[in-house]
Amino acid sequence: MAMRRVLLLVTLMVAGAAVGAAATPAGAATTWLCRPGQTPNPCEGDLTATVVGPDGSQNVRGGGTDPQAPVDCFYVYPTVSPARGTNAPLAVSPEMSGIAGVQVKPFSQVCRVFSPVYRQMTFQGWARAVTDRSVFDKAYRDVRAAWRNYLLNENGGRGVVLIGHSQGAAILRRLVRQEIDPRPQVRSLLVSGLLVGGNVRVRRGSDVGGDFQNVRLCGRPDQVGCIVAYSSYDAPPPPNATFTHADDQVSRTIRAPGGSGLQIACTNPAALGGGPVPLRTLAPSSSTPWAEYPGLYTAQCRTEGAFTWLSVAVSPADPRTGVRFPVLLDIGGLHWFDLNIAMDDLIDLVRSQSTAWLAGARP
Repeated sequence: MAMRRVLLLVTLMVAGAAVGAAATPAGAATTWLCRPGQTPNPCEGDLTATVVGPDGSQNVRGGGTDPQAPVDCFYVYPTVSPARGTNAPLAVSPEMSGIAGVQVKPFSQVCRVFSPVYRQMTFQGWARAVTDRSVFDKAYRDVRAAWRNYLLNENGGRGVVLIGHSQGAAILRRLVRQEIDPRPQVRSLLVSGLLVGGNVRVRRGSDVGGDFQNVRLCGRPDQVGCIVAYSSYDAPPPPNATFTHADDQVSRTIRAPGGSGLQIACTNPAALGGGPVPLRTLAPSSSTPWAEYPGLYTAQCRTEGAFTWLSVAVSPADPRTGVRFPVLLDIGGLHWFDLNIAMDDLIDLVRSQSTAWLAGARP
């Protein structure tokens, strides 16, 4: 462990020198939204759930945060700040705590959760960032500094799962490309990356290329050091869909590598090898903190022309249709529910990947 820590320190020192004096130093203070032992902590708590079957049956299962979880999760939340201007302040807001409680708290049963506060691009900032590089760079530097602090002061050689949605996934795309993909010592810590709703790109017909040159898409539940990425739609996306084609505004905003022959990555979290399968949906509930709806949705990855997406369907005969997630915008599909629509599948995947990583598998 001591040697790995030294190697990580050297790696981070080299990385800091490479990005120049304008970069946020690795030792800069981090404001944490979530960190083990911190109070309050929206990423930890009661995970008791009512499992609602298609026949109407209901069974309560217990659950909660595991403070002894064997690996860590590093979570970057999506665009939620109501702040004016282009970048949010570096302070915890109710919106951040709320989305963390919905998106990442369930993972605390399988990992210790770390989540930094960052000066995220506001909704206004997204539009400005297309022409003003500094808007995205400010958000990214905060997350990069937090990641380096985590590695130096918190990690201790533990495996780590990256979790990001929307803007959070877009920021982690750049973090993986610059801080993890080219560095074997750091890459060896990666259990997996759940970069959902953020337009990860690969070479057409391949599980690598595009955003990353070494880190591949996950193809098996016991594969480690790999990426799960998808955006969910419950109807064929329109031509102006936000999360389905490689020539997209998200990638242009974060200055991701371009070129021809790219497509949006899609890995079905419930069946990494492909095929239509039932999902295990988890959502906040009123009777217990959570409710699971196994089989309410089925999903498979689809590619048509230049578009790729996770195609989600629900049976009209299912009596649980009243709990379906609403489509907010046709161009975004089920974007705000990308994680929860397959939450228990993702948690099981992290559990199996953690077991493989702890058994000695390394990317």
